[in-house]
Amino acid sequence: SERYQEAVDHYTSVLAAHPHDNEVLANRSLAYLHLRQGPESLQDAALCVNLMPNWAKGYYRMGCALEECKAYKEAASVFAKVVEMEPENAEASGRLMKARHLLEMVMNV
Repeated sequence: SERYQEAVDHYTSVLAAHPHDNEVLANRSLAYLHLRQGPESLQDAALCVNLMPNWAKGYYRMGCALEECKAYKEAASVFAKVVEMEPENAEASGRLMKARHLLEMVMNV
């Protein structure tokens, strides 16, 4: 956990100089996910998507962040977009199935 906080701090300092670096935003989004900070992760992922709307990795990070925020319907929708962009992306397909399953569980409570 301490390592991930150090990573967030590092990426934040890099972003101060390069605020539109998608790779750094995606990496900080992932570090936030490891810290279970869904809203912060989602904010970085949304920036990625806005800066590079054709970059599947940004959408993937967004789906993961939405899942962390328990927004399963939105997560499934975003993972479906990743699968549409990259049909061979088995990881995204798996996350799509997981998000749909979690959504079903929530709906059936």
